[in-house]
Amino acid sequence: MRWVWSKAISLPWSERAQSSLINMGFQPSDGAVQNWIVKAGQLLADDRAANRQSIVDAEVAHFDESGMRIGGKLNGPHGSGHWKRRCITRSTPSGVREAMDAAGLLPHFQGNAVHDHWKSYWSYTHCTHSLCNAHHLRELRYCQELTGHFWPFRSPPPSRGRPRGGRRRRAAGQTTLESGYVADLLARYDQQVKNGLAAYPVRPPEPGRKGRVKQHLRPPNLLLRLRDYKTQVWRFLTDWRVPFDNNRAERMVRPVKVKLKVIWRLPRLGGSTAFCILRSVWETNKLNGINPFDTLRLAFEGR
Repeated sequence: MRWVWSKAISLPWSERAQSSLINMGFQPSDGAVQNWIVKAGQLLADDRAANRQSIVDAEVAHFDESGMRIGGKLNGPHGSGHWKRRCITRSTPSGVREAMDAAGLLPHFQGNAVHDHWKSYWSYTHCTHSLCNAHHLRELRYCQELTGHFWPFRSPPPSRGRPRGGRRRRAAGQTTLESGYVADLLARYDQQVKNGLAAYPVRPPEPGRKGRVKQHLRPPNLLLRLRDYKTQVWRFLTDWRVPFDNNRAERMVRPVKVKLKVIWRLPRLGGSTAFCILRSVWETNKLNGINPFDTLRLAFEGR
């Protein structure tokens, strides 16, 4: 039965899951499998709510988003979590900001939010922000290959900002780096950003038009972000609780996308909500060394 639940949760509406159950002597209908998933989501809703509250109270949390089709309409899973909790929620076609508000995380979160440069995140001003530097390294590498200029290559890689021996330094009670080291690193960073903007100047606004001017090339957009959000780019250097990248949230959303590629889309909103609840509880159990199948069994037994 454990293997059956694994297949049902991973591919709840696929023909592959149904044929696998038939080979084991079961012959449930698509509706029966759907009802199992929805029932499991209802039983474990409180567990995901506890995960959500734990993330809201955390000092540092990760956030990421993607897209998925539900009933033929574009929706999106939103992943959030910290080192011991995960929470996946489903958005609606009404908008990204509305989906983040409905998830009940960022409107109440007051810690440090690690995320990519999605515009909707910046509307939450009651928390501090940190940007994922894995994105920046990929874009710097792309700009180097695209332009052949020296500024992406000579820009101080954020991964080298914190020197080696971090664990040893923390064990010795050190929480910050030497001020001279930080000042030298950031000065070189500022200089290379200036070099990049000299090679790719920002488009000036047209006469009579107000607002931000759209940049049609990748290098200027990246350079403006590195210049204007310098504090958020280098926060991991000044606050050692903040990680270098946002891989925790990205790894959370990636399995959802893989499953959706197999089954193409989720046919009903109720099933998609249950799917997100099960993934949230499943991932949290694995992080805490709990067997997810035991959690499912206890939920259906009413304990």
